[in-house]
Amino acid sequence: MTPTDPLPLGQVYRDVQRLGADALVTAVGAYVLVGRPQVPQQDAWTYRTATGTGPPNVELTVAGLAMDMVCWLLRKKDGVRTFQDTLLLGRAPTNDLVVPDGSVSKLHARLHVEKDAVRLTDADSRNGTKLNGKRVDTKKGVTLKHQDVVGVGDVQMRYLDTRQLHALLRGVKF
Repeated sequence: MTPTDPLPLGQVYRDVQRLGADALVTAVGAYVLVGRPQVPQQDAWTYRTATGTGPPNVELTVAGLAMDMVCWLLRKKDGVRTFQDTLLLGRAPTNDLVVPDGSVSKLHARLHVEKDAVRLTDADSRNGTKLNGKRVDTKKGVTLKHQDVVGVGDVQMRYLDTRQLHALLRGVKF
C-alpha cells in the first residue's frame, strides 16, 4: 500500500483508538473522503474479511458510514511536485485519488485544496460529478462541507472533517 492508497476505515478506527485528534489530523490530513469501493462479487467475502468488517454499528450507520468503507486521503502522490494545490481523482493509476470503478472516468474530477476549504470541479467526465445528488458545474465547481456526498460515476464518497470523524469513531465500540 502506498501513502495515497485508500485506508480501510477499520484501520482508521484502530488509529483513532490510540491517537488524539491532532495526531490523527497530522497522520491523515484535515479532510478525507470516505466511501465504499466497488468490489467484484467474487472478491467481496475476501474484502470484508481483510478489512475487518463486522456487524453494522448504529453510530456509524446514522452517520452514513460502515466499517467496510475506505478513506481516501486528500494528498498528492509521493514525488509529485506540480500543481500542489490540485488533486486529481479518477480511475487511472496516475491520479492522486484512484477510484477503480468502470463508471469513473480516467480523470473524473479535481479537488482544489485551499487554506480552509476544498473546491470540487468536474473534469468533463463521462458520467459527471455530483454533490449531494446535484450535478457539479465543470467551470464553477463547489466548495465542500463536512458530510457532503460526492458522487463520481456509481461511487458515493462522504467528505469528512478529520476531527469530526475522530470524535465519531472515538465513541464507537465493537
